[in-house]
Amino acid sequence: LKFHGSVFMPKSCQIPEPFRDRLMEFMKSIGYRFVFRHIKYDISAPVGGKMKYSIWIENIGVAPMYREYPFVIRLQQDSLIALHRVETSVKNWLPGDVILEGEMPVPPEFQPGAAMLTAGLIDPATNAPAVRFAVEEQDTAGGVELDKLWLTK
Repeated sequence: LKFHGSVFMPKSCQIPEPFRDRLMEFMKSIGYRFVFRHIKYDISAPVGGKMKYSIWIENIGVAPMYREYPFVIRLQQDSLIALHRVETSVKNWLPGDVILEGEMPVPPEFQPGAAMLTAGLIDPATNAPAVRFAVEEQDTAGGVELDKLWLTK
């Protein structure tokens, strides 16, 4: 692990039974493993305004990710969806803590009332969640379910 391995390929050799469990535990340790620890955000925001946020993500793995996936906060109200790309490069999320702070615009098309927040790493071609976080709070597509944002006039 001290060499920050991302892949282990034993090729075609048979792993002896007494070592399989230890090897499987080792394989869970290599690479990246992102845990969405915490989000702090304004509980309400005006339509057409901005919502401040601070996000804590921890890479509990031993390596960074080598492909670029945009990190987004998704705001959804009924059929309206807005994606806010956070200024960060996932390739720089080294083992340890990642703190992301900023402001997310609330589009003027949204209406006062509740809107759902989710976050995730998306495929840049499809905008669909592409990388799962190591948390239970995920929607069926793989985004991290956060909470509601109350939109005001």
